[in-house]
Amino acid sequence: TFYWSANGTLDVSDAELGSDSNYGLSAGEVDDNEVFKISYANLLDALDAAGVDVDPGDTDLTGFLIAKINDTTDPANTADLAVALNIELYDGAELTIEDGSLNKTSIDDDDKLVFNFDVDNSGDVDVKARTKFYWSDDASYDDGSDTYLELDGHGTVHADGSKGQSESFSYSQLLTANGGTGTGYIIARVEEVDTGVVHDTVATDQITLEVLV
Repeated sequence: TFYWSANGTLDVSDAELGSDSNYGLSAGEVDDNEVFKISYANLLDALDAAGVDVDPGDTDLTGFLIAKINDTTDPANTADLAVALNIELYDGAELTIEDGSLNKTSIDDDDKLVFNFDVDNSGDVDVKARTKFYWSDDASYDDGSDTYLELDGHGTVHADGSKGQSESFSYSQLLTANGGTGTGYIIARVEEVDTGVVHDTVATDQITLEVLV
């Protein structure tokens, strides 16, 4: 079983990180092919669950990884090893929608509306991202009244990276969302796929749905 310790001495306050089974070793046998892995996110979750205070302003975290081996046939037969570690802390992803533009602001039944934009990640970790689109009667997002249109998945947006995107909408799709002809806006909201945390919300220019003749 593996633990995170502040001082290298195993006690009840240390955060349990995970475990690995050696499946029974014969007398004199050595298992030299063991690997323990834990993701950055799971490490932070384990520290938080154990009450280890990680200040958002910190840039690194110093402590010890303790590996404790237990004899399942003799609970009193244990051994542990502490290894000093220094973990670099990251602020996370920072997603924004940049350079958004429409191919036109007035459409009829023969047209298709296209919204071109970039998804930028100015943060210091990679993140899977997506943008959800809504139809709104004004340029502000309202969870209670705006109509969901569709989403565009962006895959992984790398730290300090950007991805160009393009999303199209049909006249009939927008006409249904608006309840007829008239004007409105498309609201774009970029979020993390795994957490659903929204990072940025932007509105297009006003769009006119023309009356069919």
